[in-house]
Amino acid sequence: MNLINKPISVVYEFDNAGIINPHKFIFTNEAGMENEFNIKRIIRRDKEKLAPDVYGYTFTCEIIVDEKIALCDLKVNMKTSEWILFRM
Repeated sequence: MNLINKPISVVYEFDNAGIINPHKFIFTNEAGMENEFNIKRIIRRDKEKLAPDVYGYTFTCEIIVDEKIALCDLKVNMKTSEWILFRM
């Protein structure tokens, strides 16, 4: 996986237990083209402490890229709701 570390737009929801689940995201590449990726499966969800009172999550997800399954890491800051495509 290559390090990307760029902001993205994410469609997500909270389940009945209050757990956040991303469904798809839109990434704008260097050429200015928007690419939409559907998340097929969340493999791992890790909670991180970003500051004394700020938490975030890192999601390792399966997505489809050029008709092949690929992995990516998404990060979210729960205080600001800012999403980052960390690696893909």
